[in-house]
Amino acid sequence: MGAPWFKIRHLEEEAGLVTLSANFALYGDMSDRMMSLTEGLGHNQEV
Repeated sequence: MGAPWFKIRHLEEEAGLVTLSANFALYGDMSDRMMSLTEGLGHNQEV
């Protein structure tokens, strides 16, 4: 689960935390592709 940046900003220096930007459009597209591929694997698939 995520945490607000202002609460964990100190970890960037202390623990070598690396932050990356999320790409929700890409994630959604890839998820849709995976679900369409797995549809053919069985009748009991749930999204």
